[in-house]
Amino acid sequence: MLMNKNRRFIFAALFLVVVVTLPMMSAGVGIKWSQESSLVPENTKVCMTYNVYNPWPEDSYATISLSQDLMQIVDYVGSDVVFVPSGTSSSEALPIKFCFKTPKVYKKDCWIGNSLLCKQDCTEEMKTYEGEVLVQEAASSEGAQSAQGSATQMAVSAPLRIRVQCVKTGRNFTAIYALIGIIAAVLLVINLAKRKREGKEKESKNKKKPSKKK
Repeated sequence: MLMNKNRRFIFAALFLVVVVTLPMMSAGVGIKWSQESSLVPENTKVCMTYNVYNPWPEDSYATISLSQDLMQIVDYVGSDVVFVPSGTSSSEALPIKFCFKTPKVYKKDCWIGNSLLCKQDCTEEMKTYEGEVLVQEAASSEGAQSAQGSATQMAVSAPLRIRVQCVKTGRNFTAIYALIGIIAAVLLVINLAKRKREGKEKESKNKKKPSKKK
């Protein structure tokens, strides 16, 4: 009698597991990738391509976003929204592209403020950030151009390491030279105008002088 109760309990538990997990397995996407790291210069937009597939019996829309660890260091994330038909196998995976922009993460040596007459020696160690690429099932392809605003049901992930490269630059004196040239031109115009005005005043005074009688 006790064994029958145990069997019923086990069958009931298995049935419950199947009922709960079946809807989760009815749709979704898988991800394939060929790289786990990317070397990106700071303050640069870069695009990467992954591949998605859908072995389940329902069609899906897929989009890409980044995990919170990476979202904190990028300025922008944008992704395609790809329609993935049901029954798309791993060997038939479809490409999906997403782009992000790295911020300025290295300090510059500036003579004026934080942006004028600056140079960057790149003496700091290369900064590396780790997180995940999240491929999510989007609600539809309409109005989901940004990965941050897509409604999602399920997600799969792939590891991603972003190495931000410092770009060495020297001080740019072009703006100073241009400013000096503008100041010199203004002073030259003022000087010419002053001389012209003085010449007219002198000529006017000479005309006003009475002629001497013989």
